[in-house]
Amino acid sequence: MAQRIETRMDRLEMGTKQGIRSGESTRPEAARPLARHARLNRKLRQDRRDGGGLRAAERAGTEPRQEAIRRDIYRWENDGQRQNP
Repeated sequence: MAQRIETRMDRLEMGTKQGIRSGESTRPEAARPLARHARLNRKLRQDRRDGGGLRAAERAGTEPRQEAIRRDIYRWENDGQRQNP
């Protein structure tokens, strides 16, 4: 399960950065999901340090947060605004 969380976090971050490079997202648009991503990473690191790993409740709380970040990324990449290349 932890591998799945890490893999998804990596894909979300890569998708956000790719959106900036391709012009699908502007930097200000991408700042919010990147900040949320960083907060979630800090929380996961803290949870792992506190108990040696993630408990089921912590894992269950992580997936909805990841999904919200993914939805934000999708909305901003597909809102019709383009960054100047």
